[in-house]
Amino acid sequence: MNLNLNMIKSMAANPAVFSRAQSFYNFGATIKYYIIYDKVDDYQVFAEVIEDPDLFHVHLNINEQGKVTHHMCDCGGFHTKFGSCKHVIALLLRLYDDQIKNRLVIHSGLSEDDDLISKVLDTYETNLTSELNYEMYPQQVTMYPKLVINSRNQPSLEVSMGITRPYVIRDLYRFVIDLECECIISYGKELEFKHTMNHFDERSRPLVKFIWDRVVEDRVYLKQFGLSPGQARQLFLTPSSLDTFYDLNLRKTIACSIEYYNCETITLHSKEPEIEFQIEEEDSTYYLRHNLGQYLIIRGQNYTYLLQEREMYRCHEEFVQNIIPLLEKMSEATSFGLKISNETMGKFLSLVLPKIKPYIRDTALEELYQKFKVYPLTFGFYLDSEFKGNIGLRVQYRYGDIHIDANQPNTEESKQILRDVVKEAKVLAMLETFHFEKIPGGTYLLKDEEATYTFLTEGINELRQIGEVYASETFKGIKIKEPKSLSVGIRLQSEWLNVHFEDLEFDASEYKKILAAYRLNKKYFRLKDGSFINLQNDYVETLASFVDDLNLKDNEFGQAEVMIPKYRALYLDQLIQHHETLHAVRDASFKSMVREFKLVEDADFIVPEPLQKTLRRYQKTGFRWIKTLAKYQMGGILADDMGLGKTLQIISVLLSEQSESTKPSLIVAPSSLIYNWKSEIEKFAPSLNVLIVTGEPTVRQDLINTSTDYDVVITSYDLIRRDIEVYETQQYRFCILDEAHFIKNHTTQNAKSVKRIRSEVRFALTGTPIENSLADLWSIFDFILPGYFGSYSQFKKKYEAPIVKHHHLHLLTRIHQQVAPFILRRLKKDVLKELPDKIETNVYCEMGKTQRDLYYAMLSQMKQEMHHEIEEVGVERSRIKILALLMRLRQLCCHPSLYLENYRGESAKLNLCMQLVQDCIASGHKVLIFSQFTSMLEILGRELKAKEIKFLTLTGATKTSDRLALTEQFNQDDTKVFLISLKAGGTGLNLTGADVVIHYDPWWNMSAQNQATDRAHRLGQDKTVQVFKLMVKNTIEERIQVLQEQKRDLTEAIVKEGETFISKLSTEELSALFEEHHDF
Repeated sequence: MNLNLNMIKSMAANPAVFSRAQSFYNFGATIKYYIIYDKVDDYQVFAEVIEDPDLFHVHLNINEQGKVTHHMCDCGGFHTKFGSCKHVIALLLRLYDDQIKNRLVIHSGLSEDDDLISKVLDTYETNLTSELNYEMYPQQVTMYPKLVINSRNQPSLEVSMGITRPYVIRDLYRFVIDLECECIISYGKELEFKHTMNHFDERSRPLVKFIWDRVVEDRVYLKQFGLSPGQARQLFLTPSSLDTFYDLNLRKTIACSIEYYNCETITLHSKEPEIEFQIEEEDSTYYLRHNLGQYLIIRGQNYTYLLQEREMYRCHEEFVQNIIPLLEKMSEATSFGLKISNETMGKFLSLVLPKIKPYIRDTALEELYQKFKVYPLTFGFYLDSEFKGNIGLRVQYRYGDIHIDANQPNTEESKQILRDVVKEAKVLAMLETFHFEKIPGGTYLLKDEEATYTFLTEGINELRQIGEVYASETFKGIKIKEPKSLSVGIRLQSEWLNVHFEDLEFDASEYKKILAAYRLNKKYFRLKDGSFINLQNDYVETLASFVDDLNLKDNEFGQAEVMIPKYRALYLDQLIQHHETLHAVRDASFKSMVREFKLVEDADFIVPEPLQKTLRRYQKTGFRWIKTLAKYQMGGILADDMGLGKTLQIISVLLSEQSESTKPSLIVAPSSLIYNWKSEIEKFAPSLNVLIVTGEPTVRQDLINTSTDYDVVITSYDLIRRDIEVYETQQYRFCILDEAHFIKNHTTQNAKSVKRIRSEVRFALTGTPIENSLADLWSIFDFILPGYFGSYSQFKKKYEAPIVKHHHLHLLTRIHQQVAPFILRRLKKDVLKELPDKIETNVYCEMGKTQRDLYYAMLSQMKQEMHHEIEEVGVERSRIKILALLMRLRQLCCHPSLYLENYRGESAKLNLCMQLVQDCIASGHKVLIFSQFTSMLEILGRELKAKEIKFLTLTGATKTSDRLALTEQFNQDDTKVFLISLKAGGTGLNLTGADVVIHYDPWWNMSAQNQATDRAHRLGQDKTVQVFKLMVKNTIEERIQVLQEQKRDLTEAIVKEGETFISKLSTEELSALFEEHHDF
């Protein structure tokens, strides 16, 4: 490699790029490179160039002659310039420098041993060269700046440098060229060195960089005018460069040469000089003098500098504004001091002296004030109430004993004193900000009502800060009223609350207007007597909450008593507790009812005996909460986290009602869950008679009409909207909505239909938060407590629009207070001590007509195939064939398209799974989904993608090296779902980031299925794991589940030929698997 500087210069896109690259390299650029040599590609250089905070990669090919045959950099500039970027040039400069110093390390294609000895030789050769180079060109050259100021106060820089003695740099332009070329220059017998940054000592390098930058700046300037730089012993310091130079040498003493000054050094300070002024009288004339002596004022870009004797001071903004203008004029005075005549002394004392007073040493200022009638200005403000409640204001300027009216400022008396016209004008301008208008007669008038309120609350205090305020008796009548308390009496009368208002603070007719102003978010309301009410206080907020949230009419305040629904009692109690301004007298019945809700855990309701040992403590609390609401004919929302047993709590309530009510209860659920409800009731409360309403319309109508023969009726949202007219003829004790978010849109037929059901009490179940959308919240409450929030248009006007459009967030607090008594939500973390580590739930769904017809057609065909096979070869030799037939049936349950490519219908299990996933994500959970069919995982993936749910997939095709990366990604990032092939991911993975496991297609090998569950339920999991096993009702899946439970001692299943489960089933049991499975 034979690099040279001219070649490197020619590589640069333009001279400016080369200059920037040189500066970038010389001032400590971090460059790491690696060189490989071979006969084909010559020298290949791979480098990292760091330009904080960015890292760029550079690649060069260089031939034996030192010519760059290829170069590349991944910076943006490389692709936009014709030529090399500064990172390529900086790398070449580094290579050039290392080449001169014999520090290049080149790796070759030699054998390992040859390459090793080559490296040893290179190392010793490099060290030897470096030692010689250091001896020849010693480091530690020191720079000595000299500040030069000419007769026009223009600063320049002159520089010397040396090791044992300084040498003056006679041409600073040439000095920078030598730096750029890294020339070896001799300045005398005691100074010869290579001009690189490393040869200057640490303290001098900032000055070298400063000179370099200034010269480059001059070059650009001269080039614009077609000029070339001559010889420059001095560099002119522009205002900005003077500031920079001063920063470099702050608190240092440097050489200087100042015209007309006898000093050789100067110390640079960061503060102002300690200056003192004195006013002296000589022959009836006054002189202003200071203690500075001779001084110069020099302007930088951001600072002004004052040079005095051997000191230089940096002056800051206040000093520059107040003192520098005076010093500039005083420097022009012919005598040592500024002459002030008697005619101008008054103005001087008024205008100039306040600015320089902190620096005055004179103690006779008061005598001067008296002599020249200069008095400090104070103000008097006289307030009065004018016609129609307007405010009148008279302003008075006060100079000692002389008082001047602001509207009549030019009296004879006012001409005898010197006035502070600036301060007078500022006060009048302030009055304009409060919308006072100047009117004839010497008064300022404030007419605008809102401005009047602002003046009363803010403006009077501002006036008091600058003067004396006087108020007439009529003005004092204009008050800001802050009402303190609202008193009510409350009695519980049957289904109603009797509320009466006591000791109202205002006339009843004014309350309607007060509330209207508050709803418009106004700050005040003006009463008939001219006074104001502050609408931003607790009294008015309580009043609005009372009227708006209880759906009272504004004019009802004038009535002796108001009747409101009983379900308002709990919110009323919260209002009383949270608002000190609300004083209430409550009767014993009201207190008793509220006490029952507050002490619901101690309620007397007894959990049915069959479930006493089954329900956990928090579930028993849920049972009593539901029963307490039902006692008072109130509905509610059971919003426990997924897996906490909402279904079981409802079943316990229904079981308790079996002996108390003759009316059936109605459960409405998604079609995928209706059989799950039936299964759970049969499991926990088999004594309850359950009716599932399905089938053709005429069949459903007949079933509905027999409702009274059952304890519980179950139907789906899809069917109830079709059968609502029939349901309206029935009367139910409870109407329970499962997955209540199905009615969150109040305009849908789902929502409209269920709200037509006639029941004594209504409850909604949901595992997801319901306060994210106000409209959703209204719809569900309109079901459980019709009329609680009024109509949707009323709710939208009163709450939704002000919150969403105008961000009136205080209304959210009011909504929360109203809904809190009717929502019970416990999270798993709240009841963790009561929960097992793992909760397993079988979730059932029913196939739609298309899938069901297909399934039973295939079942019939496969039954014939099985019997034919057994007849031909016997049971033992038929097991492989049977296993294949069972596999087809399982695929039909998962999704018929797994077996039949042209299938275009729906899959009940897929719908159920997606519903579960969405509910889990909405509740903040992460989900693992296991299936033995990778093609099913592909279908699930398409569904998740369509719903924009982020997911990962792991199958047998996933590389071993990727498994851990996918696991760590899922545990750490915001991915919500992990699709896993049961065989590929059943073991060896730690997925504790998930707390929900869904087995899409139950695995006959219980052990394998449990191992898959343990991917989430393992050491390190700090949450309870919810496990869902999805099954299609009345299919092979349910049949084998029953057989597994009957043969629970089996630990293996039909995974391998000849092993357990299938091999241990009798001929009768095998035949039963292929029978039609209608509620077996």
